[in-house]
Amino acid sequence: MTKPAPRAFPLNDLQLAYWIGRRNVLEWGNVPTHFYFEFDGQVEPRRLEQAMRQAIANHPMMRTRFLESAEQHILESAPRFDLRVDDLTALSHADVEQHLAATRERMSHSSPLRDEISPPYELVLSRLCEGRTRLHLNLDMLVFDMVSSACS
Repeated sequence: MTKPAPRAFPLNDLQLAYWIGRRNVLEWGNVPTHFYFEFDGQVEPRRLEQAMRQAIANHPMMRTRFLESAEQHILESAPRFDLRVDDLTALSHADVEQHLAATRERMSHSSPLRDEISPPYELVLSRLCEGRTRLHLNLDMLVFDMVSSACS
């Protein structure tokens, strides 16, 4: 016996306001709400990828997709998460800085949630020299909120 497909359900009031604001229907619209972070450290890519897969499996909102009908639905299982790792270890210092700036520019100026199939998050790990890494994290506020996502 197969399970019925998950039903779509309405956005809450704040999600609806964000959803309307990101659409090109208002004079001051077409602005998605998201936030972008960078973290420097020493992250092992495989462990981060594994942790993200577990978080996606455990937290239904990370599997949420938003429909043109101003509704949302939660996928039974999300497409496999594969961490993008940019290996910058062989680049010159100037090229590393240029690559990091380009990643920051792209991710900080666009929502990870671009269409009905996009996940509400984007992670990129930049591998730097001497075992250092920079994690680029972009979260859409239709799913995440600043208070519960903030790191101290």
